Amino acid sequence: MKTEILIPTKENILKCAEFLKEGGVLVCPTETVYGLVANAFSKEAVEKIFEIKKRPKTKALSCNISSFEMFFKLTNCESLILKKLTEKFWPGPLTVVVEKKKEVLNLVTANKKTVAVRFSSNEVLKKLTEYCNFPLVVPSANVSGFKSKTTVLEVYKELKGKVKFMLDGKETQFKKESTIIEIKGENFEILRQGAVEKEEILNVLC
Repeated sequence: MKTEILIPTKENILKCAEFLKEGGVLVCPTETVYGLVANAFSKEAVEKIFEIKKRPKTKALSCNISSFEMFFKLTNCESLILKKLTEKFWPGPLTVVVEKKKEVLNLVTANKKTVAVRFSSNEVLKKLTEYCNFPLVVPSANVSGFKSKTTVLEVYKELKGKVKFMLDGKETQFKKESTIIEIKGENFEILRQGAVEKEEILNVLC
């Protein structure tokens, strides 16, 4: 497969959105690191993500949204903690883990009853998700066990020939993964410390 690096013009982002609607997988920047992107509701597309990353299916994937309407395609969670966190940090480098709707693929959630959701502030990914009008799985664009990538050329060296399109959004803003918080009712747990600092979270919630 020939891999094309695309400048993220409106025309190219629309082209990539159509490709995702057809079940394709591509590379796109986020504000943290570059991600592999596919339709979160397409089992075949999600299977390709696991194959490209050589990722164990026991590890769940996160889903990116571009609106709260899209958020409620994945979950019914409406806790006060969620409201406070999303008002402060979305769009941004925060992933929340919440109870999933039955429509969410078990393949995406590793057979768990929860789903990880983020609302990226990266303009390229925001537009791509908006044009698709469905949630996108966006794990980091690297082979499992290797370092996450912050430029499209780094991704190209590792995944050339594995995907058709790579959108070049220049170097990512935060250069590290998103922070992950699990929300259970009105309780929370920080599962991974990332771009949003623990102190920032506690200032909002405590």
